[in-house]
Amino acid sequence: MKKKWISTLFVIVSLLLLAGCGDSKETETKNSKKEFHYAMSGVYKPFNYKENGKLSGFDVEIGQALAKRMGMKAVPVTNP
Repeated sequence: MKKKWISTLFVIVSLLLLAGCGDSKETETKNSKKEFHYAMSGVYKPFNYKENGKLSGFDVEIGQALAKRMGMKAVPVTNP
């Protein structure tokens, strides 16, 4: 039981260390502005709906405002 707990702890710590080793500078140079992806269905008026093939509504506007405040590019995504 103790060995299993220690090995599980070792795996968790190893994964956390590997996750922290990523190079974020490479990503920033490729995209001068990071993207803020947010999802919606696109079928619930007035919150989110498609008008002339473009997403519209309250949820879209909120996502755009959040992205602007964070200095990011808003990218709405639809998923049924």
